[in-house]
Amino acid sequence: MPPHASTLSPATGDPGTPATAALHLLLLTVFAVVAYLPSFDVPFLFDDLPNIVYNPAVHALSATDLSHVLDSQVSASRPTALLTFALNHLAGGLDPVGYHAVNLGLHIANGGLLYALLLLLIPAGTNMRQLAFFGALLWLLHPVQTQAVTYIVQRMTALGTLGYLLGLLAFVLQRRGRLATLPAVAVWVGAFILGMTSKEIVATLPLACLLIEACFFAGQGRGRALAWLAGGAMLLSALLAALYLPGLTEWNVRYPNRDFSPLERLLTEPRVLWHYLSLVTWPWPERLHLDYQVTLSRSWWQPATTLPALLGLGLLAALGWRWRRQRPLAGFAVLFFLLTSALEASFINLEIAFIHRLYLPGLFLAAGLLSLVPTRWLARATVPLLLVAAVLALATVERNREWRDENRFWALELERGASPFRALLNRGSALVELGRAREAARLLEQSLPLVDPNERMILELQIAAAHFAMESFPAARVRLESLRARTGDRPEVLFLLALTHVKEGDPGAAATLVAPLAATPGFGPQAQLVAALVASTRGDLETAVASLHVLRAGPPALDPAMDELVAMQLADIHLAAGQMGAARDLYLEAINHRSANHFAWRQLYRLA
Repeated sequence: MPPHASTLSPATGDPGTPATAALHLLLLTVFAVVAYLPSFDVPFLFDDLPNIVYNPAVHALSATDLSHVLDSQVSASRPTALLTFALNHLAGGLDPVGYHAVNLGLHIANGGLLYALLLLLIPAGTNMRQLAFFGALLWLLHPVQTQAVTYIVQRMTALGTLGYLLGLLAFVLQRRGRLATLPAVAVWVGAFILGMTSKEIVATLPLACLLIEACFFAGQGRGRALAWLAGGAMLLSALLAALYLPGLTEWNVRYPNRDFSPLERLLTEPRVLWHYLSLVTWPWPERLHLDYQVTLSRSWWQPATTLPALLGLGLLAALGWRWRRQRPLAGFAVLFFLLTSALEASFINLEIAFIHRLYLPGLFLAAGLLSLVPTRWLARATVPLLLVAAVLALATVERNREWRDENRFWALELERGASPFRALLNRGSALVELGRAREAARLLEQSLPLVDPNERMILELQIAAAHFAMESFPAARVRLESLRARTGDRPEVLFLLALTHVKEGDPGAAATLVAPLAATPGFGPQAQLVAALVASTRGDLETAVASLHVLRAGPPALDPAMDELVAMQLADIHLAAGQMGAARDLYLEAINHRSANHFAWRQLYRLA
C-alpha cells in the first residue's frame, strides 16, 4: 500500500454517533459561553466607533432602514457585516450586549463547523472524534480569538471565516460523496459571497479547496469535479492582480499616510507571521494587544531577522508540503496558515499587524499539532488536553476582563508596546468620557515628547479638548491659539476655538471663525452650529434654537457624533433659558443614544 493511501479511505470521515457529536457540540458551546461571558459589557472601542457608533448607515430604526448599509461611507465593501450591525441596532440600539451576543454566536458556529470539517478530514482509527473535538476546542478557547470576538467590529473577520468554513465543508462533502455536485456548488458559491461581502480574506477559498485536494484526496478521482475550482482560482488570481498591481507604480515609494512602502511591507510581514505563530504557543494576556508598533524591515538585512524570517517561512512551506501525504492534517494546517495569511501579509496598503488576522489562518493549527501525537498517546491525553483547554479559557477570561475598562485597556496597550500616539490618544479620550478630563490633560501633556511633530499636533488638540471638557476655557483658548499660529487655519482647531470663544462669552471672536469653517468642505454643519451659538450668546435664543432644530432635521443628515454635539448644545441653550423640561429631554435623548455620555449625565445631575 502506498504510504499515503491511509490518509483518507472510504472508511474515513465518519462523524460517529449523533449522540457523541451532539455532546461535543454542547461542550464546545458551554466552554465558549463561560470564556466569553465577561465580554458582554465591553464597550465599543477604537474602530467600533467609526464603523458602528458613528456610522448612520447601520443605525436602523425600522426594517426599511436596513438598505442604508449600501450607502455606508465606511467599510462599504462589506455590506453583509454592516447589515448584521444594522440588525443589532434595530433590536437594541447601541447597547453592546446584543453585539457581543451575536459575535459569540458566530464564534461558536465557527467552532462547530471546524469540528464537523475535522471529522470529515481525519482518518479513521486515529481517535478521530477526540482529535476533532480538541482541535476545535483549543481553537475556540484560545485567547488570541478575543481580537475577533470581543472586538465587536471584527465580526467582519468572524463572518468571513464562517463563509470560508461553509465553502470548505461543501467541497469536502462533495468529494466524500455525501453531497451532490450541484447543491455543493450552490452552497460553495453562497458561502463565497457571504464571506467576500463580510471580509475579503475569503478570496483564497478556491486555492484552499485545491490544497485540501492535494493533502487529503490525492489521486482520488481528479477531473471535472475540480475544473470549476481551478477556474475559480485562476479567475481569483486575475482579479487580485487587476485590483492591486496597477496601483503599484513604485515599489519603494511609501503609501500615502503610511511610513512604509509596498516592498517594506512585504519584507516586514514574515517577521509578523512568526510573531503570530509564537502567540499560538504562548498566548498569555501580557503578550496580547490591539495595536502594534512594529520595527519595519527597510531592507533584506535591516533588521537582521528579516531574511531569516523569510527563509524560515519557505522552510515551513516545504515541510508542510512534504507532510501532505504521511501527515496530511499537519501538512494542511501549515499550508493553510501560510495561504490564508498571504493576502493580509502581502504588499497591500493595510496596517502592519493585528492579531485578529490569526483567526482564520489558525483554524487548523491545534488539530494539526495533535495529529503529530502518536495514536496510543493521544488516547490517554484527555485529561492533559482538558487542562490545556482550561488554561486557555482562563487566559481568555482575563483578556476579556482587560477589554471591559477602556482606560485600563489603553494603559495596558501602552505598556505592551503599542504605538504611543494611538494608545495615548484613545486613553485620553476614554478619560475625558469618564469625566476625568484633568487627568487626561496631564497624561497627554507629559507624553508629548514621545510622538512625532504631526502626531503632536493631534495630541495638543486633544489636550485643548480636555481643558474644554473640564470648563477651563482660558487654558483651552491659549492652547488652540498657539496651535493655530503654528499649524494654520486647520478646521478642527478653528471649530474648537470658536466653541471656546462662545463659552468665554466672546461671540464676536467666535463669529469671525464662521466664514472659514463654512468655506471648508465637510465643515458646513460646524459653521452653522457656531453661528447659532453666537446668536444665543448675543441673546437671540429664538433664532439659535430654530437654527439648531433646522440643522438637526437636515438635509444633509448629520453624522451621529455631530448630531449628539448639536443636541447637547441645544440642551444647554434651553437650560440657560430656564426651560428645564426641554433641556432634560435632550440630555436623556443623548444618554439613550449613548449611555456613556458623561457630559449629559453631568448636566442631568445639575438639574436634579
